[in-house]
Amino acid sequence: MGTTSNHGRRYDDEFKQQAVLLVVRDGLSQRRAANDLGVSEPTLARWVEDYRRSTSPAGAQAKDDELRRLKKELELVKTERDILKKAVGIFSQLQK
Repeated sequence: MGTTSNHGRRYDDEFKQQAVLLVVRDGLSQRRAANDLGVSEPTLARWVEDYRRSTSPAGAQAKDDELRRLKKELELVKTERDILKKAVGIFSQLQK
Protein backbone atom coordinates (compact mmCIF):
# COMPACT_ATOMS: atom_id res chain seq x y z
CA MET A 1 0.00 0.00 0.00
CA GLY A 2 1.42 3.41 -0.92
CA THR A 3 1.75 6.37 1.37
CA THR A 4 -0.41 9.46 1.24
CA SER A 5 1.05 12.95 0.86
CA ASN A 6 -0.49 16.20 2.07
CA HIS A 7 -2.57 16.32 -1.10
CA GLY A 8 -4.00 12.83 -0.69
CA ARG A 9 -1.97 11.24 -3.47
CA ARG A 10 -0.85 7.65 -3.12
CA TYR A 11 2.49 6.45 -4.42
CA ASP A 12 3.27 2.81 -5.03
CA ASP A 13 6.52 1.22 -3.89
CA GLU A 14 7.99 1.20 -7.40
CA PHE A 15 7.46 4.95 -7.79
CA LYS A 16 9.06 5.61 -4.40
CA GLN A 17 12.02 3.37 -5.23
CA GLN A 18 12.63 5.14 -8.55
CA ALA A 19 12.36 8.53 -6.85
CA VAL A 20 14.90 7.50 -4.22
CA LEU A 21 17.29 6.19 -6.88
CA LEU A 22 17.22 9.58 -8.62
CA VAL A 23 18.65 11.08 -5.44
CA VAL A 24 20.87 8.27 -4.17
CA ARG A 25 22.24 6.77 -7.37
CA ASP A 26 21.94 9.59 -9.89
CA GLY A 27 22.92 12.40 -7.52
CA LEU A 28 19.91 14.61 -8.21
CA SER A 29 19.14 16.99 -5.35
CA GLN A 30 16.09 16.12 -3.29
CA ARG A 31 14.56 19.49 -4.13
CA ARG A 32 14.98 19.00 -7.87
CA ALA A 33 13.77 15.39 -7.81
CA ALA A 34 10.75 16.33 -5.69
CA ASN A 35 9.84 19.19 -8.03
CA ASP A 36 10.33 17.05 -11.15
CA LEU A 37 8.16 14.27 -9.74
CA GLY A 38 5.49 16.45 -8.16
CA VAL A 39 6.20 15.13 -4.68
CA SER A 40 6.72 17.26 -1.60
CA GLU A 41 10.34 17.60 -0.56
CA PRO A 42 9.71 16.31 3.01
CA THR A 43 7.98 13.24 1.59
CA LEU A 44 10.92 12.45 -0.69
CA ALA A 45 13.35 13.13 2.16
CA ARG A 46 11.47 10.57 4.29
CA TRP A 47 11.64 7.99 1.50
CA VAL A 48 15.38 8.57 1.09
CA GLU A 49 15.93 8.28 4.85
CA ASP A 50 13.91 5.06 4.99
CA TYR A 51 15.96 3.67 2.10
CA ARG A 52 19.26 4.60 3.72
CA ARG A 53 18.18 3.16 7.05
CA SER A 54 17.10 -0.12 5.44
CA THR A 55 20.34 -0.48 3.46
CA SER A 56 22.68 0.48 6.28
CA PRO A 57 24.63 -2.31 8.00
CA ALA A 58 22.45 -1.90 11.08
CA GLY A 59 19.30 -2.10 8.95
CA ALA A 60 20.60 -5.15 7.14
CA GLN A 61 21.50 -6.77 10.47
CA ALA A 62 18.00 -6.10 11.79
CA LYS A 63 16.51 -7.71 8.68
CA ASP A 64 18.80 -10.72 9.06
CA ASP A 65 17.84 -11.07 12.71
CA GLU A 66 14.15 -10.87 11.85
CA LEU A 67 14.58 -13.46 9.10
CA ARG A 68 16.35 -15.85 11.48
CA ARG A 69 13.62 -15.36 14.08
CA LEU A 70 10.87 -16.01 11.54
CA LYS A 71 12.58 -19.14 10.21
CA LYS A 72 12.91 -20.48 13.74
CA GLU A 73 9.25 -19.71 14.43
CA LEU A 74 8.22 -21.40 11.17
CA GLU A 75 10.10 -24.57 12.12
CA LEU A 76 8.34 -24.60 15.50
CA VAL A 77 4.93 -24.17 13.88
CA LYS A 78 5.68 -26.95 11.38
CA THR A 79 6.71 -29.27 14.21
CA GLU A 80 3.55 -28.46 16.15
CA ARG A 81 1.44 -29.07 13.02
CA ASP A 82 3.09 -32.45 12.43
CA ILE A 83 2.48 -33.47 16.04
CA LEU A 84 -1.19 -32.51 15.77
CA LYS A 85 -1.54 -34.47 12.51
CA LYS A 86 -0.14 -37.57 14.21
CA ALA A 87 -2.43 -37.09 17.20
CA VAL A 88 -5.47 -36.81 14.95
CA GLY A 89 -4.40 -40.00 13.18
CA ILE A 90 -4.00 -41.85 16.48
CA PHE A 91 -7.34 -40.70 17.87
CA SER A 92 -9.19 -41.49 14.67
CA GLN A 93 -7.78 -45.08 14.79
CA LEU A 94 -8.84 -45.47 18.44
CA GLN A 95 -12.43 -44.53 17.59
CA LYS A 96 -12.76 -47.35 15.04
